[in-house]
Amino acid sequence: MKSVLFFCVVVFSMFGNSAYGADEQTRAALEKMFSLTAMDKKIDRLYQRIESEVGHVVAKMDVPPSKVPELERQFRRLSSAMRAQMSWQQLKEPMIEAYSQVFSADEIEQLVAFYQSPVGRKLVEKSPELNDVPLQLIEKQMLLSLLPQVDQLRHEMTVEYAQLD
Repeated sequence: MKSVLFFCVVVFSMFGNSAYGADEQTRAALEKMFSLTAMDKKIDRLYQRIESEVGHVVAKMDVPPSKVPELERQFRRLSSAMRAQMSWQQLKEPMIEAYSQVFSADEIEQLVAFYQSPVGRKLVEKSPELNDVPLQLIEKQMLLSLLPQVDQLRHEMTVEYAQLD
């Protein structure tokens, strides 16, 4: 009995500050913030991006053309399973818990006020295109500076390897 009681105390102390024990005001504020930031749409865009990347990977795979439709079908099944198991509805409670552990109720209210402001709404509206900027910059930097270096290293390695014989 003591061990069960001890276990319950440990479990409740670990999750005492979680959203599952958070007051209704904090929960409501977080749900409002997630609505204002279109969190469900962010999750959907993430899956769209993953599916797009999988399409690029399939196109680059050395698979006989007759097998491509089956491979694509398998990837669609995997994507469907991912969406079902990791939908916004599945992720919402853990996200509420995470945010409630990082931000106080007052800070969450301030975030809600920010996302209700014109600049907050603009941030949400422009975030999808801004999220692509770092990736585009990395790709550009790779093309401009890294690939020539890789070519140079490949050339040097080829020369060094040839000298080993």
